[in-house]
Amino acid sequence: MSKYIKKPIVIVDAIQFNGKNHKAIYKFTCPDIPKEQFKTIDTTKPHLFIECPDGKLITLLELDWIIKGESGYITVMKPKMFNACYEVVK
Repeated sequence: MSKYIKKPIVIVDAIQFNGKNHKAIYKFTCPDIPKEQFKTIDTTKPHLFIECPDGKLITLLELDWIIKGESGYITVMKPKMFNACYEVVK
């Protein structure tokens, strides 16, 4: 058995949903999709749903992070996990 080290991953961009930055999230995730596919639901805790052209439905809760990798792939991560895995590039 051999030991391996995980290669570092470079994040091109990441943005945190604060419950009020809907437009910034829209521009960051899928700027080419019709605005009709960009939906918010007003509840006690803000939610945001984005249906991307590939059919993927992105669901965000307040404080979730959206990560866009070098290849353009978009994923969502909870704040605790994001803070454990990533730091700001200076």
